[in-house]
Amino acid sequence: MISAASNQVATIRQPVDDLARGSTSSANTATMITESIITILRPHTSSPSLRVIACAITRLIAGNFGDDDLRQILNAQLDSLAISPQAKQGIVPALVGIAKLTEVQSRE
Repeated sequence: MISAASNQVATIRQPVDDLARGSTSSANTATMITESIITILRPHTSSPSLRVIACAITRLIAGNFGDDDLRQILNAQLDSLAISPQAKQGIVPALVGIAKLTEVQSRE
């Protein structure tokens, strides 16, 4: 029998060190990710904080969060932009996907 704690350990992503360190290539990657996030979120909010929140989300997806924790944090960030629950149903999985893609690319 697998305990819930061991399941959670299995879903923890590795941090994306290059993105967190801010090297030139990772800065370019971070900028591309931030712009992608802005593109995803722009139709759903008129908040003047969109760019700031998108930058924060970019840093968050580079962190070492389990999928459930990342989803909760992303939901909180999207709440701050007053994004509807219906829109979040599509946005959160897209952002988690970006996080996983970023992690995979950082290993190459």
